[in-house]
Amino acid sequence: MSEKRVRKTVAVALGIVSVILAASLVGVFAFYVPMINDKNNTIVEKDLIINEKNNIIDELNGQISQLNTSATNLQDQINFSNLSVTNLRNQVNNLTDIINLNKSMLWISHETKDLSTGVPYQENVPYAGYVVAEVSSSQSNETIVWLTYSSHGVNYDNRISVGSGGTAIFPVLPSSNILIFFYQANPQIIDLHQYAIVTITYYY
Repeated sequence: MSEKRVRKTVAVALGIVSVILAASLVGVFAFYVPMINDKNNTIVEKDLIINEKNNIIDELNGQISQLNTSATNLQDQINFSNLSVTNLRNQVNNLTDIINLNKSMLWISHETKDLSTGVPYQENVPYAGYVVAEVSSSQSNETIVWLTYSSHGVNYDNRISVGSGGTAIFPVLPSSNILIFFYQANPQIIDLHQYAIVTITYYY
């Protein structure tokens, strides 16, 4: 066989192989391309479903946030209402104590008072009640407690002798000019200073 014929045979064989490979590739593309397209379409559909689900989740999270805000606002309202109720109860209890004269205010405690000066204690009384004046260790056997005030057209003036020690009780009405004097009755020596220990408590 001549060299020329051999080359021709090889060329023909290579052409046949090329045609077979080309046909195979066409078959592969024809088979797999639709499958790839189907997979891509499935992925797109899945992405759309995922986006839709994410939108639903975002919407539900928004609703949850609004509900949490509403719950917080309601709790704040409940707390404010409870505080208002507590304040009202405290006011009622305070007024009940005032009505029953269960409250008190210490005006002075164990203060040394010069019975010869004639200088009164002046106090303000916001509610009706009574004043208790206690005298102890007085150097005078004739110590007088004198309380006076004006209120609602009433002019109150009362003096109680407590000797060298004792308690004087006076009823009082609301007034801003309560005057309380401590002095000795009929002092034998005017220039002699005599002292007493006094305590005044206001009950209302």
